[in-house]
Amino acid sequence: MPLLIILCFLLFHAQVHAERYLLGIEAINFYPHYDFSAPHQNGFANEVFALFAEMSGYDLVMVPLPPKRLYHELDRRVDLIYPDHPRWVQYQGTAPARYFSQAVTGNLGTAMIRPEFAMARTEDIRSVAIIRGFTPVAWLSRAKDRIELIEVTDAQSALGLVLRNRVDAADVEYNVANHLLRKMGKAGALVPAMNLPYTLGSYHLSSATHPQVITQFDDFLHKHRQQIEQLKARYQILDRPDHLLRIHAATIKSDP
Repeated sequence: MPLLIILCFLLFHAQVHAERYLLGIEAINFYPHYDFSAPHQNGFANEVFALFAEMSGYDLVMVPLPPKRLYHELDRRVDLIYPDHPRWVQYQGTAPARYFSQAVTGNLGTAMIRPEFAMARTEDIRSVAIIRGFTPVAWLSRAKDRIELIEVTDAQSALGLVLRNRVDAADVEYNVANHLLRKMGKAGALVPAMNLPYTLGSYHLSSATHPQVITQFDDFLHKHRQQIEQLKARYQILDRPDHLLRIHAATIKSDP
């Protein structure tokens, strides 16, 4: 009995003293990559961080924030943020310098368009729906083309504007777009445009003040690579859709 009491005490002590980190995440539904729009949602990243917390013993507390605020809370309200990328820093003004993990997964920013306009070129486009708080990297250099960028609250709204013929294209990540179109019963109603800009990138964990956690997360990604690949397969995430990359090699902008 005394031994059992001691073991229970040690377990309780370890739980009470688990290191706590506040993980800032985007308070939006970006499924299958992630969904932090409400408590107890699921998604690829949701499960990756649950597994990391389990393996590391850390108490990871999710702090959902609007995308525009997320990167400016890193040195004040949260310890870590996801998703992030070194290239995004140049668009974030006063956001603090930070450490980045290895890539958790890839992403492909696409211009979703109606099939009959699949061969449209930049000069044919007059309006593009973008998600509020996201930086439309592929379109920033197109200002001279006088393309109107129309902000909406989420990816589904962006796709909906194209479906209703309100805008010409929607700047939405490939996997997210396909999932939403299936969910809306509109699979195939929009397709990636053949000749419009694409952005090939990746999602990373970052921190301004906890490089040791980033190092541990990198080690976790390496040791649990097989489990992470299985999660990608379960959530039907294609982080390098080869058939699209071959077709669009000339128009893709890669994150370095």
